Amino acid sequence: MCDTNPLVTAVFHETYLGTTDNQLLQRALTRPYHLYILCDIDTPFAQDGTGLSHNGDERLAMHDRYRHLLAAVSIPWVEVRGDRDERVRQAVDAVESLLRAGGLER
Repeated sequence: MCDTNPLVTAVFHETYLGTTDNQLLQRALTRPYHLYILCDIDTPFAQDGTGLSHNGDERLAMHDRYRHLLAAVSIPWVEVRGDRDERVRQAVDAVESLLRAGGLER
């Protein structure tokens, strides 16, 4: 499991530095993963102490960029929505489905 990877870093780089790091983006698009779980922005942003702000428009633009990049890779992905329990259930269902299909080793 990985929370922050080259894809997330590439989107943050674009958002906060205003440029695309092509080498980082290439790494993001070619790094192999079994599954991406993208969290919808339907829950309020909670400041995590980084000092970075995520206003509504910026947060939506970043989310749209994640969706666009995920659509460009051949790795399965699922978008989870709802409250915490619902998101966890959706994520667990996606991982279990991948396990049943033989896409992951336990």
